[in-house]
Amino acid sequence: MDGMSSRGRVIVIGSTNRPDAIDPAFRRTGRFDREIEIKAPDSKGRLDTLRIHTRKMQLAKDVSLEKLAEMCHGFVGADLQGLANEAGMHAVARQRISEDKDNYVNMNVNNNINYSTKRNNNKIDDITITMEDFMYAIKTIKPSAMRQIAPVQTSDVRLEDVGIPENIKQEVRDSIE
Repeated sequence: MDGMSSRGRVIVIGSTNRPDAIDPAFRRTGRFDREIEIKAPDSKGRLDTLRIHTRKMQLAKDVSLEKLAEMCHGFVGADLQGLANEAGMHAVARQRISEDKDNYVNMNVNNNINYSTKRNNNKIDDITITMEDFMYAIKTIKPSAMRQIAPVQTSDVRLEDVGIPENIKQEVRDSIE
Protein backbone atom coordinates (compact mmCIF):
# COMPACT_ATOMS: atom_id res chain seq x y z
CA MET A 1 0.00 0.00 0.00
CA ASP A 2 3.04 2.26 0.24
CA GLY A 3 3.47 4.55 -2.71
CA MET A 4 -0.19 4.57 -3.67
CA SER A 5 -1.55 7.98 -4.43
CA SER A 6 -4.71 9.04 -2.66
CA ARG A 7 -7.86 7.55 -4.15
CA GLY A 8 -10.29 9.37 -1.89
CA ARG A 9 -12.20 7.46 0.73
CA VAL A 10 -10.96 3.93 0.09
CA ILE A 11 -10.86 1.52 2.98
CA VAL A 12 -9.12 -1.83 2.69
CA ILE A 13 -10.33 -4.52 5.06
CA GLY A 14 -8.70 -7.88 5.67
CA SER A 15 -9.99 -10.85 7.59
CA THR A 16 -8.34 -13.88 9.14
CA ASN A 17 -9.06 -16.59 11.63
CA ARG A 18 -5.31 -16.85 12.35
CA PRO A 19 -4.16 -13.44 13.60
CA ASP A 20 -0.96 -14.96 14.97
CA ALA A 21 0.12 -15.77 11.40
CA ILE A 22 -0.10 -12.15 10.14
CA ASP A 23 3.22 -10.61 9.11
CA PRO A 24 3.90 -7.67 11.49
CA ALA A 25 4.58 -5.46 8.46
CA PHE A 26 0.88 -5.58 7.65
CA ARG A 27 0.11 -4.12 11.08
CA ARG A 28 2.30 -1.04 10.55
CA THR A 29 0.73 2.40 10.59
CA GLY A 30 -0.74 3.20 7.20
CA ARG A 31 -1.47 -0.42 6.41
CA PHE A 32 -3.78 -2.63 8.46
CA ASP A 33 -3.23 -0.56 11.57
CA ARG A 34 -6.67 -1.11 13.11
CA GLU A 35 -7.79 -4.50 14.35
CA ILE A 36 -11.31 -5.46 15.29
CA GLU A 37 -11.67 -8.80 17.02
CA ILE A 38 -14.99 -10.53 16.58
CA LYS A 39 -15.30 -13.25 19.17
CA ALA A 40 -17.44 -16.35 19.07
CA PRO A 41 -21.01 -15.58 20.14
CA ASP A 42 -22.26 -16.13 23.66
CA SER A 43 -25.25 -18.35 24.44
CA LYS A 44 -27.78 -15.65 23.50
CA GLY A 45 -25.98 -14.96 20.22
CA ARG A 46 -25.89 -18.68 19.44
CA LEU A 47 -29.61 -18.95 20.19
CA ASP A 48 -30.39 -16.02 17.86
CA THR A 49 -28.25 -17.61 15.14
CA LEU A 50 -29.88 -21.03 15.61
CA ARG A 51 -33.31 -19.39 15.27
CA ILE A 52 -32.23 -17.81 12.00
CA HIS A 53 -30.84 -21.05 10.55
CA THR A 54 -33.82 -23.17 11.64
CA ARG A 55 -36.65 -20.75 10.89
CA LYS A 56 -37.65 -22.58 7.69
CA MET A 57 -37.24 -26.04 9.23
CA GLN A 58 -40.07 -28.06 10.67
CA LEU A 59 -38.82 -28.76 14.20
CA ALA A 60 -40.30 -31.43 16.46
CA LYS A 61 -41.71 -30.36 19.82
CA ASP A 62 -38.74 -31.98 21.59
CA VAL A 63 -36.24 -29.60 19.97
CA SER A 64 -34.91 -27.06 22.45
CA LEU A 65 -32.88 -24.40 20.69
CA GLU A 66 -32.06 -22.93 24.11
CA LYS A 67 -30.47 -26.22 25.20
CA LEU A 68 -28.58 -26.48 21.90
CA ALA A 69 -27.29 -22.92 22.28
CA GLU A 70 -25.93 -23.81 25.73
CA MET A 71 -24.28 -26.96 24.40
CA CYS A 72 -22.59 -25.26 21.44
CA HIS A 73 -19.86 -23.32 23.25
CA GLY A 74 -17.25 -22.15 20.72
CA PHE A 75 -19.59 -22.45 17.73
CA VAL A 76 -19.64 -19.49 15.35
CA GLY A 77 -22.39 -18.66 12.85
CA ALA A 78 -21.03 -20.98 10.15
CA ASP A 79 -20.77 -23.84 12.65
CA LEU A 80 -24.38 -23.33 13.74
CA GLN A 81 -25.48 -23.25 10.11
CA GLY A 82 -23.57 -26.49 9.57
CA LEU A 83 -25.23 -27.96 12.66
CA ALA A 84 -28.70 -27.12 11.36
CA ASN A 85 -27.85 -28.47 7.89
CA GLU A 86 -26.39 -31.69 9.31
CA ALA A 87 -29.45 -32.22 11.52
CA GLY A 88 -31.63 -31.73 8.45
CA MET A 89 -29.59 -34.23 6.45
CA HIS A 90 -29.81 -36.73 9.31
CA ALA A 91 -33.60 -36.27 9.38
CA VAL A 92 -33.75 -36.92 5.62
CA ALA A 93 -31.63 -40.07 6.04
CA ARG A 94 -33.78 -41.17 8.97
CA GLN A 95 -36.92 -40.68 6.89
CA ARG A 96 -35.37 -42.62 4.01
CA ILE A 97 -34.51 -45.56 6.28
CA SER A 98 -38.04 -45.48 7.66
CA GLU A 99 -39.45 -45.62 4.14
CA ASP A 100 -37.13 -48.50 3.23
CA LYS A 101 -38.47 -50.48 6.19
CA ASP A 102 -41.95 -50.01 4.73
CA ASN A 103 -40.87 -51.68 1.50
CA TYR A 104 -41.81 -55.28 1.23
CA VAL A 105 -40.84 -58.16 -0.99
CA ASN A 106 -43.37 -60.39 -2.68
CA MET A 107 -42.35 -63.73 -4.11
CA ASN A 108 -44.32 -65.18 -6.95
CA VAL A 109 -44.58 -68.86 -7.74
CA ASN A 110 -41.45 -68.85 -9.91
CA ASN A 111 -39.41 -67.43 -7.00
CA ASN A 112 -38.88 -64.21 -8.92
CA ILE A 113 -38.65 -61.26 -6.58
CA ASN A 114 -41.09 -58.44 -7.15
CA TYR A 115 -40.23 -55.31 -5.19
CA SER A 116 -43.21 -53.20 -4.29
CA THR A 117 -43.04 -49.94 -2.49
CA LYS A 118 -45.43 -48.36 -0.04
CA ARG A 119 -44.06 -44.83 -0.22
CA ASN A 120 -45.88 -41.73 0.84
CA ASN A 121 -43.97 -39.61 -1.68
CA ASN A 122 -42.85 -37.37 1.18
CA LYS A 123 -41.37 -34.03 0.25
CA ILE A 124 -38.38 -32.50 1.98
CA ASP A 125 -40.75 -29.86 3.40
CA ASP A 126 -42.68 -32.61 5.22
CA ILE A 127 -39.68 -33.86 7.20
CA THR A 128 -39.59 -33.01 10.89
CA ILE A 129 -36.21 -32.52 12.55
CA THR A 130 -35.96 -33.93 16.05
CA MET A 131 -33.63 -33.28 18.96
CA GLU A 132 -32.08 -36.68 18.17
CA ASP A 133 -31.12 -35.32 14.73
CA PHE A 134 -29.41 -32.35 16.38
CA MET A 135 -27.64 -34.60 18.88
CA TYR A 136 -26.27 -36.64 15.98
CA ALA A 137 -25.18 -33.46 14.19
CA ILE A 138 -23.46 -31.99 17.24
CA LYS A 139 -21.11 -35.00 17.28
CA THR A 140 -19.98 -34.29 13.71
CA ILE A 141 -19.64 -30.49 13.73
CA LYS A 142 -16.57 -29.15 15.53
CA PRO A 143 -16.62 -25.59 16.92
CA SER A 144 -14.39 -23.23 14.94
CA ALA A 145 -13.45 -21.15 17.96
CA MET A 146 -12.06 -24.23 19.70
CA ARG A 147 -10.08 -25.76 16.83
CA GLN A 148 -6.91 -23.83 17.59
CA ILE A 149 -6.77 -24.91 21.20
CA ALA A 150 -3.97 -27.41 21.60
CA PRO A 151 -2.47 -29.08 24.65
CA VAL A 152 -0.43 -26.57 26.61
CA GLN A 153 2.57 -27.20 28.80
CA THR A 154 2.05 -25.90 32.29
CA SER A 155 4.44 -24.62 34.92
CA ASP A 156 4.55 -25.11 38.67
CA VAL A 157 4.42 -21.33 39.14
CA ARG A 158 1.07 -20.23 40.53
CA LEU A 159 -0.55 -16.86 39.98
CA GLU A 160 -0.11 -16.15 43.71
CA ASP A 161 3.68 -16.49 43.25
CA VAL A 162 3.80 -13.70 40.68
CA GLY A 163 4.47 -10.19 41.98
CA ILE A 164 1.63 -8.27 40.38
CA PRO A 165 -1.20 -6.26 41.95
CA GLU A 166 -4.28 -8.21 43.06
CA ASN A 167 -6.61 -6.40 40.62
CA ILE A 168 -4.40 -7.51 37.68
CA LYS A 169 -4.40 -11.07 39.01
CA GLN A 170 -8.19 -10.95 39.06
CA GLU A 171 -8.25 -9.73 35.44
CA VAL A 172 -6.03 -12.66 34.46
CA ARG A 173 -8.31 -15.09 36.30
CA ASP A 174 -11.37 -13.60 34.57
CA SER A 175 -9.68 -13.82 31.16
CA ILE A 176 -8.78 -17.44 31.69
CA GLU A 177 -12.28 -18.33 32.81
